[in-house]
Amino acid sequence: MYVYYRLILPTILFCFFTPLFVSGQIDWVTATGLNLGDTFIDGAVYNNFAGTGLNVRINANIVSGEPSIDATDPTKVYIRDANQASITLTFLNGSGNVVLTNYLNLRDVEKVTVSNLDGENITITEISNNGGEAMTVDGVNMPTGGAPNAVIGDDSVILTEKEGLPNTLHNISMNNVTGFIWLYESSSSSTEGFELTSLSGIVLPIELISFDAIPLLNDNIQLDWTTASETNNDYFTIERSKDGINWEQLAKVDGKGTSASTSFYRHIDQEPYAQLSYYRLKQTDFDGEFSYSAIESIHFIKNAEIKIYPNPVLNVLTISNFNAKPSELIITDIFGKTFNHLVNINSLDEANHQFEMSNLPRGIYFIKTAGSVRKIFKE
Repeated sequence: MYVYYRLILPTILFCFFTPLFVSGQIDWVTATGLNLGDTFIDGAVYNNFAGTGLNVRINANIVSGEPSIDATDPTKVYIRDANQASITLTFLNGSGNVVLTNYLNLRDVEKVTVSNLDGENITITEISNNGGEAMTVDGVNMPTGGAPNAVIGDDSVILTEKEGLPNTLHNISMNNVTGFIWLYESSSSSTEGFELTSLSGIVLPIELISFDAIPLLNDNIQLDWTTASETNNDYFTIERSKDGINWEQLAKVDGKGTSASTSFYRHIDQEPYAQLSYYRLKQTDFDGEFSYSAIESIHFIKNAEIKIYPNPVLNVLTISNFNAKPSELIITDIFGKTFNHLVNINSLDEANHQFEMSNLPRGIYFIKTAGSVRKIFKE
């Protein structure tokens, strides 16, 4: 039986790469090529976003034409009267340090949810509260004593203005993240949004599209990864761990050097750990600098040996330790013709099944699964 789940843990970066920093507010018209007042384009990708070297994908949940660039100020992302409108920025070739400032005072009945894609902490700094304790973070009051006050949240925080209290300005800071989500909700006619006041980026030598650990029916683990581009990429090292702390080298795979095209890689772990195990990629440049991918976690239970009996069989064939759907078994003769339609299946439990085969003519047959072929004799 396979029990399999993916858990993406935070990306660990050895930051030998030159950080690219943009100070001041991001000009969205210049960065995206859109016009003042334009709605963001869901799924659009912008290379070298705002001169940071980061390639950025913008996804927008658009409600009533929002989110959009402000009609008069290109530094402002504008969301108005739009429940569940959101914008997501994802950095495709590195990570960034981000500071967001809310566009207008957070006011009564407004709620902003900010998440990042790496599970890192978020720092919320209250810049002004007009003389009152007005904002909560995940339902907890901001510290008292007068702004500025700061509180550290988790990877997703909800900022809410307390009912009937003064309005609040705040900054949101995230370090070494691969993107963020800003979700705006309001039950009244009001306006909100944010300014991206600073963005520093660390550009990686590869643009990793995906890295997946996949269980196979033959008790192996298939490791697949894809890059969109590579720069001076010498090789990958696949590393494996039982606890996510202590790692061993599993394999070394040559990179493509410098390539602007999509590249696909695969390695099979033929002796995976039982139960919970972790995999990650280490990417090394020709000059020895390196970085790590996010971590893939997989919970894997090896199949017991499938048993088929009796053989030869007269009427009823029993198949044990088969932890898949009985319909995934294929019965053929020596010419490859299938005979599943002449067989009735009675499942005793999840792993044990009986096949009523009295309608099959006498002869030699093959029972095929995804990982094996067994010969049986029908009397």
